[in-house]
Amino acid sequence: QSGSFDSFSLTDAESTDGKLANPSSAIAERLGAADAAALRATSLKDLFTAYGVNETGRFELPRAIEDGVTLPSSSLREAFASTETFNAVPVITGTNRDEMKFFNLASPLLTKKILGFFLTPKDKAFYEAVSEYPSRIWRIRSVDEPAAMMASAGHEDVYAYRFDWDEGGKFLFSDFAVLIGAGHAVEIPFVFNRFQLFGPRLDPILFKDKTSASREELSRAMGAYWAAFARGDTPGDAGGTLIWPQWRADGGTLMRFDSANDGGIELMQGMDTMEKLAADLKADPRLTDAERCGIVDYIGVWLPELAAEIGADVGCDAQ
Repeated sequence: QSGSFDSFSLTDAESTDGKLANPSSAIAERLGAADAAALRATSLKDLFTAYGVNETGRFELPRAIEDGVTLPSSSLREAFASTETFNAVPVITGTNRDEMKFFNLASPLLTKKILGFFLTPKDKAFYEAVSEYPSRIWRIRSVDEPAAMMASAGHEDVYAYRFDWDEGGKFLFSDFAVLIGAGHAVEIPFVFNRFQLFGPRLDPILFKDKTSASREELSRAMGAYWAAFARGDTPGDAGGTLIWPQWRADGGTLMRFDSANDGGIELMQGMDTMEKLAADLKADPRLTDAERCGIVDYIGVWLPELAAEIGADVGCDAQ
């Protein structure tokens, strides 16, 4: 659910160049740790201090390292080209349609506070666009591409979905259907039929009583699919509406999860690709040329090499 198939080479993980300014070897020296046991005994506070951040700070680190021991020395994506190089067990992979809204919500570049409290987009059209394209990239890189690679390698038991529920409520000036939509992690309460996610202040606003019946219906269906998969390696038609088909090598099919208010559960045909994304971004009528390039730069913070490719197609130089 909203996962990642990215991995880093050992060289990148130990590099002093680029985005990874704190390589593991330098951190070990700062900690004065002589061996693995000493590193494991390090306190969280000392570890944060070595990275130059406090307990509330954030530092991006390579999460999956191609060390040649735990993971192959080649990339995870290359591994999916053959069933000889990955464990071909049944898998469901999916993302939420508006993944990035969860992260854009609190960005002072994209949202503002009315009366010092109520969040709202500075420019609704741009907020939608700057959330849409990186969210599509998340889907392409975490669902469509790896599913296609696994299917082409001969692995049949691959299932894909997109979660689209976006009926969050309003609270005065803040409209969470816009601000969060089908954002990162919003599917979790639906899978477990427990609508508690962001805490007692936000949950009652996001999950309004008026959407309770349709939410419960969607939640029961999703929970049934997930449970059937856990019990028998296939989600089948446990949701009571559609058989969830496998992803085929000759074309992708995703299960789209949404409430009956917005089309309900249905099948989505076809793959999204970086080429389609770049073409859509280039022609997007919501955006000025400067805003298009701003989105490319935004992508570049996350995936600089990909941003350079998209920028070239769109007519922007990624920063």
